Amino acid sequence: MFDLNAIQDFVTVVREQSYSAAARALGTPTSTISKRIQNLEASLSTRLIERTTRALRLTPEGTAFHARALRILAEVEEAESLL
Repeated sequence: MFDLNAIQDFVTVVREQSYSAAARALGTPTSTISKRIQNLEASLSTRLIERTTRALRLTPEGTAFHARALRILAEVEEAESLL
């Protein structure tokens, strides 16, 4: 089972285009964001994000996972609002 925090972190990293900006947006240390993404990639046995010192970009698998992750988070939010 996936960690929803890791999925949220992944979506935020993609939106912010930066680990540090995502960490600021989520109020979480950058190291925590990085570790969660690493664990997510390990659990999927695939790289989701290609990182360089200046930028990051999604792999094809990352692009596909991102689309699904957005739907997953929307479904969770909808489920919570029903309660």
